[in-house]
Amino acid sequence: MSEIKPTNSSKTMPDTLPKIVPVGNRILVELVPVQSSTSSGIILTSSPKTQSQKAKILAIGSSYGEYQGLLKQFQVNQIVILQQNSGQVIEGFNSEIIYKIVNAEDIIGILE
Repeated sequence: MSEIKPTNSSKTMPDTLPKIVPVGNRILVELVPVQSSTSSGIILTSSPKTQSQKAKILAIGSSYGEYQGLLKQFQVNQIVILQQNSGQVIEGFNSEIIYKIVNAEDIIGILE
């Protein structure tokens, strides 16, 4: 049986985060911060529960079978749009950055 290698590269992983390799059809993302002010400088208030639906892909699982084709459309460093309230938050690494592991099906769009 050959070893399955993830499609991510350690060069793309932030230094503060240990190497996390998503399994199956899962994808590791970093949420893009919600804008806290307008272009004219007005500060927007936000509740702590508000999270961005935009995220940057950091690592992609090495799925097989029916999900293999689904994962091929994603690339590391792509900006994607997530379904609201999807994925599992990874805590304890950096209080300013929010990391999540999401299922590939939870990605509803790719920003180009």
